[in-house]
Amino acid sequence: MNPNEQAERLVNAYADAILRLSYSYLKNTDDAQDICQTVFVKLLSEPREFESAEHERAYILRMASNACKDLLKSPGGNGPAVWKRFWRFPRRRRRTGRSWRRSTRFRRTTGR
Repeated sequence: MNPNEQAERLVNAYADAILRLSYSYLKNTDDAQDICQTVFVKLLSEPREFESAEHERAYILRMASNACKDLLKSPGGNGPAVWKRFWRFPRRRRRTGRSWRRSTRFRRTTGR
């Protein structure tokens, strides 16, 4: 298969999936299209053989996912603001006097 046919096959098979995945990470159409183009350039510049179509699809989508994460982590890639929106960690609960009172009350009534 010549390179033009290979490129056309890859675009027809995976462009939509890469764009949807990239947009879900980046929430920006232009950046999602850039990621899609980057993935296809890497695929065509470094051809690989895959065991099956499923392995090829998984590899390509993982490439797109990693490219999105790299863009988000980059200094100009809206990294911190976007990551904070997606990865919110629960705040640590401070021990209040009320929980301490409950525990002492429990100890007094049960004899522990």
